[in-house]
Amino acid sequence: MKRNRVNTQAVIESSCFILFGAAVLYLLCSEQYLSYVTPRMRPYLFFTVLVMGIWAAVSMRDLFKTVYRKRIGRSLILLLPMILLFLPHGEMGISHLSGSTGLLTGSIIGIPSSGPKESPPSDTALTEASEWMRLIWPAEDAPEQRPERTDIYLSADVYGEPLALHGYDEENRRIIVSNEEFYQWLIAITEHLDKFEGYEITMTGSVYQDPAVFSENEFVPARLVMACCVADLAPCGVVCVYDKMDEVEPDSWVTVTGTLHRGQYRGQDEPQIHVLSVLPAEPVEGYLFPYS
Repeated sequence: MKRNRVNTQAVIESSCFILFGAAVLYLLCSEQYLSYVTPRMRPYLFFTVLVMGIWAAVSMRDLFKTVYRKRIGRSLILLLPMILLFLPHGEMGISHLSGSTGLLTGSIIGIPSSGPKESPPSDTALTEASEWMRLIWPAEDAPEQRPERTDIYLSADVYGEPLALHGYDEENRRIIVSNEEFYQWLIAITEHLDKFEGYEITMTGSVYQDPAVFSENEFVPARLVMACCVADLAPCGVVCVYDKMDEVEPDSWVTVTGTLHRGQYRGQDEPQIHVLSVLPAEPVEGYLFPYS
């Protein structure tokens, strides 16, 4: 009785498909994929895992099929991206982009990729209870039990959807920007500079300096924003004016406190911070994802 020989091409093809799918699934489960693409790519990556599984199953059907001319190289090409993905590397930092890209401000990155941004809600619309209460208080609380909140600023995201920002103190004219709401506050401040001019603000970022853009007494406590993938990373933040720049180390993480004022760059109004203090801060991991 003649024994069927194992088709090595089918074995290698199936193995490559399985390994590639497992690698993508690992990146998804560990959320390391966020170092390469935005969260909105998650469904497509799961689809990739599914496709790899189907291709592996199809290849396995030919496990004992006789093939006289093997084409193994076409499968091994999947090994290259796997090797690149798992090589030791860290997240991109501000220093990797200095001099290669311009600074993004809220007025620029606040425009959604799908089209022009809707106008932000008016002050009257922001106070309409039925829509906004759900953002601030649990649904089971009765309206009469809900205290008036003074630490919330009611704004809108890049798509015009309701958004509640924290760290807002209207009475004392102060804003403390959390790391999680860095991008959202950047948009709100840029679009409503008349309202926030003169406010004291505190925010954390990596010191970004570009001699081609900034004066000797200017820097930005910046974060990296990703619109689609790691290839379009760019720094974003508010320009700070500081007379003690010799005390600020480039690319270091700092917490800046200062007063918001209206400045100009190339004829365009922009928010600027007149710095009162600069303190060392712990690095903040992860990128900002404006459209996810």
